[in-house]
Amino acid sequence: MSLGEAAPHRADDTREFVADSAWHVGCCGLGSCALPSWLSCCHSLLAGASTRPTYKGAIQQYLDRRAEWNRPVWVGESGENSDEWYRASFSLLEQHEIGWSFWTWKKLEAGNCPYSVPAPAGWSSIQSFVTDPGKKPSAATAQAALDGLVDSVRLSRNTYNASVVCAILPCR
Repeated sequence: MSLGEAAPHRADDTREFVADSAWHVGCCGLGSCALPSWLSCCHSLLAGASTRPTYKGAIQQYLDRRAEWNRPVWVGESGENSDEWYRASFSLLEQHEIGWSFWTWKKLEAGNCPYSVPAPAGWSSIQSFVTDPGKKPSAATAQAALDGLVDSVRLSRNTYNASVVCAILPCR
């Protein structure tokens, strides 16, 4: 299916929608996808860099397909950006009645998510191994770091980033 083609569907199937995900089956820009006929999916609508435009022209192709196919648009993943970008992007989506989901609610030592998780002791050994397989930590070190991560993700151990939440949702 190319951008100009409608997804095949049954006239009585009301489950269809247009979504957007670069992570899904390698389809972007509503291009070819190996998906059921009731789902046309790609994730590039708002995903990615902070330079992603936040004006109507940036989403016009999705608005056009929504009108053509008579299906809602849903942004199933968004996050990993700045407060300003969140405000502009989510406001743009809502102005055009596009549903959205914020998926990065917790990350390690980050300020651009609602909750920042402290890195556990020994976590740097896991990160080093990921980037350089020659730096394999001992089983005991890896286990301790991963056990520490399980403890670190508890909300009571996280740092709440109110500015992110207020950029996404109305705050008082």
